[in-house]
Amino acid sequence: MDTAVSAIEALRVVSARAPDVVVTDIAMPVADGYWRLREIRRLADAGTRPIPVIAVTAFGREHIRDRALAAGFADYLEKPLDPEVLCARVEKALRH
Repeated sequence: MDTAVSAIEALRVVSARAPDVVVTDIAMPVADGYWRLREIRRLADAGTRPIPVIAVTAFGREHIRDRALAAGFADYLEKPLDPEVLCARVEKALRH
């Protein structure tokens, strides 16, 4: 498992390691999760295999969930995260 503390660092990790799945917060300063999702998709368009991306947010509103899923996130989780639910959702994303 790799971690990153910024959107730019996360993109470097994804580019270098091509993880099986990415779990990212949507609301981050500088570049949000939607930007990160678009950049990961751009990498896939450039020849990397598609990587499922799971959105995480502290804002548990239905319209935010709908927007995230419509944008192409593989799944959506609300904080605080339940570790068992997180693991189950990562497994699910890997199967699809």
